Amino acid sequence: MSRYSIALTALLSTTIPHLTTADPWSYLSVDIPVALSDMAVSVLTYTTATAAAGNATAVEDGEVTSKIILTGGCVSEKGNEFLGEYFACLELTDKVFSFEPIAPKTQFQAWTGTFSTLAPMPRQRCRHGQFQINNNLCVIGGRDAEDTLIAQIDCYDPTADAWMEVGTLPEGYQTSDFATFIEGSTVHLIGGFNQGYEALSQVTLVDVSDLGDITFEEGVPINTP
Repeated sequence: MSRYSIALTALLSTTIPHLTTADPWSYLSVDIPVALSDMAVSVLTYTTATAAAGNATAVEDGEVTSKIILTGGCVSEKGNEFLGEYFACLELTDKVFSFEPIAPKTQFQAWTGTFSTLAPMPRQRCRHGQFQINNNLCVIGGRDAEDTLIAQIDCYDPTADAWMEVGTLPEGYQTSDFATFIEGSTVHLIGGFNQGYEALSQVTLVDVSDLGDITFEEGVPINTP
């Protein structure tokens, strides 16, 4: 299986400290461990807890860490195959990778970085969205290896390197290939496809202020599916 090189844009300089370059694109001599498509990618910024000085049982805020996180995706060498009426990937992954860019120390050095493998997701998933709430990275929506829409919402705790299921999308809100962003504690799921690959104009608002009690409501639909 061929490997893909990473290309980072200056856009990431807003979330990854010191990631700046005169050229809008920098091509790194680093490969993703596994060739991927249809994965979710975002920056996770979190604070690690450290033991307070002189007290092994007390903790205090530790170092702030930012990493680029890649979750799930299609790993088939054939990518998305035409199955008669639609395209789908027949081999998905539950793997999760983090990438930490390393800035050059002199003008004669190039950008590089390191990949690490994190705890796998509870299930294989592609064409999904992800968002950060507090210290957690959560994945939502998308499809499984049977090309069925996924209801479960799973969240990752980077301090424990562990995942847990925190809720489920009601059937009417399940979708794939949608746009995702979070504003405050409200996640916006915009458009996408339903199970039969019909384009949707729906906007779903997901309140994740309490991961133990996630609620859903319809937002204002977009004008064009």
